[in-house]
Amino acid sequence: MAVCIGYVRSRVSRSAWTQCARPAARGGRLCKEHRDSLHGAVLGMLGVERILQFDLVPKALNLREKEQ
Repeated sequence: MAVCIGYVRSRVSRSAWTQCARPAARGGRLCKEHRDSLHGAVLGMLGVERILQFDLVPKALNLREKEQ
């Protein structure tokens, strides 16, 4: 079974990191927790939350229809 390639804070030192010991999620290299954290961080950096605002959804859908 593959092990997660992510790192976690060491319990011994605040400045040290150690490899995550959880199993990697099926079909991936990260455990579920690290995968979800990474996805959340990337979505936040891309500003996806602006598209998900209720009043902007119809505008976003109209833009996609016009592009096709």
